[in-house]
Amino acid sequence: MKNVSPLKHSSLPLSIDLQARDAFFAYYVTSTSKSFDFLAPFYHLTDSSDNLTLAIEAVSLAYLWHQVYSDAALVSARERYIRALHLTNKALKSPKEVVKDTTLLAALLLDLFEKITDSEPQTNKWWRSHVDG
Repeated sequence: MKNVSPLKHSSLPLSIDLQARDAFFAYYVTSTSKSFDFLAPFYHLTDSSDNLTLAIEAVSLAYLWHQVYSDAALVSARERYIRALHLTNKALKSPKEVVKDTTLLAALLLDLFEKITDSEPQTNKWWRSHVDG
């Protein structure tokens, strides 16, 4: 009997989270747009705070949903968004956390999440409240 490695005959698909993160970083951080290139140090999950990690996951899944219209990606994105929003609001109330770069970055990503997933016109009062601070 021939000794065959099982990996030669099967593939291990990337999780939707990894696909989303790779797609988001490829577009917004490292190659195409580079409008969020300042996030490059946070590619690995261990390099960021919980609120920033959740915000990155939420916006990454939202971006993937926008590209391929995956209901699973959108559901996961909204779950992460809610958790990230809660933690970021908590950080904004802490004198120690409010001054951290990770808190600002999480807030910027949550705003991007809302822009990617919002089907309402940008003239609504909620969007305006973000612009006004």
